[in-house]
Amino acid sequence: MRTAIANSTQLPVYEIALTSESLRGVSLRVFAEQELSCEISAVPGAASADVSGGINEEIRINLDPARLQSL
Repeated sequence: MRTAIANSTQLPVYEIALTSESLRGVSLRVFAEQELSCEISAVPGAASADVSGGINEEIRINLDPARLQSL
């Protein structure tokens, strides 16, 4: 029989799931990262606030090799 030993200091104390009627996709994640996590981290005694899940912002760049060569 194996006994799992867990360190309670590494477990989250509080988890929040966000939904919004006005923010969708990337906008909701940006709000969580830039606004909400900063506010939670500022609470005395809070070690950190991490954001996971949701939709990450993505930028795609399409390059034209022929045009790059000419430049």
